[in-house]
Amino acid sequence: MICFLTSLLGLYGCNLEPEVAPSISVDYILMKRLGMASNYLDVYNLFGEATLKPEGKNVIEAGFMYSDFYDLTVNNVTSGRNGIKIPCEIKDNKISFNLESDNICTLTPGVTYCLAYMILQDGSAVASQTYRVSTGDVVGDIEITTGPAENIEYNQATLTGQIELSGNVTLKEYGFYLGTMPNPTSILTPKAGFTGNKLDIAIIADKLYPNTTYYYIAYGIDSKGNIVKGEERSFTTKVEPFISIDKLTLTDLGVISSFSHRYNLKGTATLHLGENKVAEAGFLYSASPSLKPSDVMYSNIATRVPCEIVNDQISMDVDISDNNGYYYGTTYILAYMILENGTLIVTDTQSVSSH
Repeated sequence: MICFLTSLLGLYGCNLEPEVAPSISVDYILMKRLGMASNYLDVYNLFGEATLKPEGKNVIEAGFMYSDFYDLTVNNVTSGRNGIKIPCEIKDNKISFNLESDNICTLTPGVTYCLAYMILQDGSAVASQTYRVSTGDVVGDIEITTGPAENIEYNQATLTGQIELSGNVTLKEYGFYLGTMPNPTSILTPKAGFTGNKLDIAIIADKLYPNTTYYYIAYGIDSKGNIVKGEERSFTTKVEPFISIDKLTLTDLGVISSFSHRYNLKGTATLHLGENKVAEAGFLYSASPSLKPSDVMYSNIATRVPCEIVNDQISMDVDISDNNGYYYGTTYILAYMILENGTLIVTDTQSVSSH
């Protein structure tokens, strides 16, 4: 009635709505341990978000403040004592921060205290309540995706996947389950630890069987021992390539001189490539019976004869001069092929004689 009468007389207006004080609320503050900076200092990631409610007041600064001490209050914001301020950019009345530091907490490892604040144009400060933030309070999700198998060969393949972590979730182990039956349980080369937000995984699975279907699942184990898996996928290794000698002959061409004998060496071989492609194929011969696969690439005792490949077959026709009596009517030979990926494949060493 008083407001009505005074308004009617034109003396002054009357507002029945009480004035709302500015405030700030924390959406989240989380912390996770990233590792060790030294033998005495751990490295932590502290991050958070808050919402400002200035209620029409001008805000000249807003941010977060953290401290080792539990009694962090708005007085610490104005005095700057017993805490570290993190001023933040204000976007649509929201502030956020993401800090990595080795001095977040020194009194109790894995624990710090934090609040959000804003300073108004008149110099007054407003703060949220103080939160105890701990690496033991895990909040967030783990999303693991099993990716496609790549670089599939007859004996190996690269398994891929992706890990995404939200909040302060960390992994103490990740990798792949791999096996020849669905729902595999054997672990392939586990990796230790991941504390970031997103990780692309690529792990080589080797010593695989050729022409075999494998099943695999990307997985992660969090700090509490919980296992999270991606979907199951599969791939089939290629057929193992090999080369076989079809025919070898060594023909004595007779004595050329008192110190030289001559032979003709012929051979044919078949390349069994499967899905592979070959870069080079041929024969390697020597007077020594101890031919090795490495002699194809590096040898002082053998002769390498690259051949033309026709319909997955190779043939050789060469004359050998035996000036020092090394061969004595017998030589040793193997066939080889080098795949486009650099893999060297050879036959067993065989002997061929003119006798």
